[in-house]
Amino acid sequence: MEKLHLSRPKDTSCLENFYCGVEEMDHFIHHGLCKKIGTHHCQLYTLNNDAHKVVAMFALSSDALFLDSDSKDDLELMSPPSFNDDEPKADAFWSKSHYPAVDIAYLAVAKEYRDKHIGKDIILRIVQMMRKQCLLGCQFITVDAYKTPDYSAVGFYSKCNFIAAEIPNTGKDTLRMFLPIM
Repeated sequence: MEKLHLSRPKDTSCLENFYCGVEEMDHFIHHGLCKKIGTHHCQLYTLNNDAHKVVAMFALSSDALFLDSDSKDDLELMSPPSFNDDEPKADAFWSKSHYPAVDIAYLAVAKEYRDKHIGKDIILRIVQMMRKQCLLGCQFITVDAYKTPDYSAVGFYSKCNFIAAEIPNTGKDTLRMFLPIM
């Protein structure tokens, strides 16, 4: 697989010839993403090949994750946080209801680059970025995974170890999911 380079463009002009093949997402990338980036709703990142072609794009924003008791039980069973036997830290963690998170606001891989594990590479890069950062104290990555009769990203995020949140996204074509990064 070719080497891909992470970039943080200032605007969406680099996406002019980018198409992921999901009609609704392509329309948003070309007609709505610019406004989201311009209003600082999220920060745009791209993965580029050696010829500077955008192979994938993602945008991150700040978020908070609400965990009800069922979600906490699922988390503890699937991916228990490690506190190195520090009971006060563990108690403080489990007593909270909201946790700082970074949200994958948008993620798309160019149609011709799909099925090459680039999406999974993006998730790993985001996890690494969040583990290195020291300002926000984010403990989770969240996503509202697109889920319609024509297309669903839920399987992809499940393969990347995201957990479905118990609280539904009523009236939306998405499923709220999260990934612990502790």
